[in-house]
Amino acid sequence: MHVVTDRKKYVFAPDDLQLIDATIQQIGQAEIGSQTLENPVRKWIRWLPAAIVVAVAVRIYSSYKEPKVEFDSNVFRLKGRYGVNIPFAEIVEVDTIVWSKMPAISIRTGGISLFKVNRGNFRTTSGDKIRLSVHCGVNPIIRIVDRQGAVYYVNRKNVSETRQIFIQLRN
Repeated sequence: MHVVTDRKKYVFAPDDLQLIDATIQQIGQAEIGSQTLENPVRKWIRWLPAAIVVAVAVRIYSSYKEPKVEFDSNVFRLKGRYGVNIPFAEIVEVDTIVWSKMPAISIRTGGISLFKVNRGNFRTTSGDKIRLSVHCGVNPIIRIVDRQGAVYYVNRKNVSETRQIFIQLRN
């Protein structure tokens, strides 16, 4: 009986077949005759890079996707990764601004900035904390301020959707 690995070929002639099983477990992937045996850990490690790529792609897609907008009876909600729930009773100011009037961002403190999309928590150059769900360069941008002073900037890629959200927030 012979065992072939990716590095060497081994020939065994033991009386006890348990010796072959123990040797195969130590070597990892092996071939006995025409039958392939593989250590489960090595099999898992081979798929690890593909699993990491898929996990990162899913994370990026879920972050990049526009959040679903919901208007509950008393809450404005952006559903999705980096979403927010803002009770209408807490909103003190709602207006629109153009992209050129957005405060300058110094750092992203939690979120994603990818392909002209910013979602999550950011800090401005003046040190203010803001929450963004915006497409860069797309006008208008809805600016929402709550009682605690938190500022949210929201827009959609589709301008008419942004206007609809603004109208519903103003009512």
